[in-house]
Amino acid sequence: GKRQPFASYRSPFHLRWVGKRRLSAPREPCRPRRTALRSTPTSNHVGPHAHGALVAEHQQACGGSSLLARSGSIVRSLVCFASLLASLLAHAIALVRFQHEPSLPDAMDPPTPHSSQEMRRAKLEGIRNREETRHKKERLFLMLTQKLSQKYSSPKQRTLNRKIKGMVRDFVDNSGAGVSDSGLADLENEVRAAAEGSLPPVAAPAATTSSAAPAEAVAEAAPEAAQPDPADVDLGINEWNMLDMYNTITHEEEQKKAIIARKAEQAAFAKHLAGTSNARDMEEATEKAEMEKYLEEQARLTNVWRTQQKKSRAKRHAVAVEERQVRAQQIKDTNSRRKAEFDKRRAEEMEEIRRCKDAIQFTRDEEARKRREEHERLKKILIENQIENAKRAEVAKEEAAEDVRLMEEYKAKLEREDLERKRAFEKRMERYEAYGRLWADKGAGKKQREEELRIERVILREAKKKEDADIERERRDKEYLRTTALSIAASNKNLMEEKRRRMKEEHDASMIYAMSFRGEGEQYVAAERARAAARREEAKKHAAFLKEQIEGDRQRRQAVEMSDAERSVNREVLRKVKEDPEMVSRIQARLTYERPAAQKVSNIFL
Repeated sequence: GKRQPFASYRSPFHLRWVGKRRLSAPREPCRPRRTALRSTPTSNHVGPHAHGALVAEHQQACGGSSLLARSGSIVRSLVCFASLLASLLAHAIALVRFQHEPSLPDAMDPPTPHSSQEMRRAKLEGIRNREETRHKKERLFLMLTQKLSQKYSSPKQRTLNRKIKGMVRDFVDNSGAGVSDSGLADLENEVRAAAEGSLPPVAAPAATTSSAAPAEAVAEAAPEAAQPDPADVDLGINEWNMLDMYNTITHEEEQKKAIIARKAEQAAFAKHLAGTSNARDMEEATEKAEMEKYLEEQARLTNVWRTQQKKSRAKRHAVAVEERQVRAQQIKDTNSRRKAEFDKRRAEEMEEIRRCKDAIQFTRDEEARKRREEHERLKKILIENQIENAKRAEVAKEEAAEDVRLMEEYKAKLEREDLERKRAFEKRMERYEAYGRLWADKGAGKKQREEELRIERVILREAKKKEDADIERERRDKEYLRTTALSIAASNKNLMEEKRRRMKEEHDASMIYAMSFRGEGEQYVAAERARAAARREEAKKHAAFLKEQIEGDRQRRQAVEMSDAERSVNREVLRKVKEDPEMVSRIQARLTYERPAAQKVSNIFL
């Protein structure tokens, strides 16, 4: 297809790249990338057919008026080719420099959606880090307050507890990113000093009233009657309810301040995003106008380039016609020369093939002759080996017969010597027996022989008894083994029958369970739903019960008055509340709010 100019490609990356290049260096006329050629680094770019035009121009510059003289001169052709290579090398160097020119600095780049996302991500990351820091400080405050209060105070010492909380709060707020051991030690020393310097609270009996106070306390309070403490002024409001409502209002104000701060931060962030978006829109509009202007200029340059290309194509066409004629004559001459060379080379190759065939046939005949000679030689060797093997077999047979004869002679010799030894031994034994019979029948050996016979008979009787006992024991053992084996076999049989019966029962139970599983599952689901409904009802009842308890506690707190000891502990807070008329009015407005049931209660529990 027809190659489109480079300016027709309008991807976002191309537009941004073109904007940078236009600001950094003047643009040249549009041309296709990697195909445009130019004679010098500063010449104008040309179109896709630049190669032919450059060849024609170099031929016109290097050649003369005669086409035949120009084509036939080898020196001029080499000069033209060298000039063309120099032009291509210059164009490649210029293209490499053009592609590696440094772009504009990042400060001049327009903000992209990616940079906006990075800014937003950084903003959110900062918010998240601040929230994590706040949560860590809050957990540190609660932990230090609990530990120090348990160590240096008690729940009844409310003033000291408030001091400890204030010290811990100041320490946590001023701790910054980390907490050191020295800082914790200083905090503990301050809390210890405050605990040692604080006075114990005044313990007043629960049944004691202001009228039953000692006379000394009344006498000490008399000089101050002219200027009563704001904390002791009775405003007609339960002091416990006043403190609870004060804490509630303070907490609500802190929450409102936090919400206002978050909204202000969100508004500032939205304003920043809006400003970034507007700046981006303006920059995009400017880039679009510049791009339209650039495209118009490129279209004009493209038209100029096309006109130049038409003229160049006409000129190249005329040159090509002349070159085609010359080339046709050259091809004809070359074909004739090549045909003659081919015929000559073919004849030489045929002669070479004939010689090769003769050499191959001679080699094959020689190899066949050598194989026949080798076959005859091996055949003779085989016959000689057979004769030699027959001779060796005959010799081995004779040697084996000689070995058999020698063995028979040696065997006969051994038997003869053995027989002679036996005969000599028998003669010697007969002589010894004769000597023994003579000693036993006629000498002292007779009595000894009779005693030996008696002892031998006793031994034989005992041996007979032992042998009979051993036989009986073996019989009993065999009978025991037989009965044991029979009982084991019967037991194994019973166990196998029991196992088969149990497996059958389990299989039947599994089949019954599988058949009834669906029904039981549905029943279980229904029962589970019923249990869930029952749990919800119990939860509702429990919630109603807790609500009644809370309401009762609220009413009881409204009826409970603050004792003198409790008032002395909470004196600072009461003074702060009662000295602020606006806070008193807000508390009264909260406490006197009319509920639908016409009951005046505090909104803190609603």
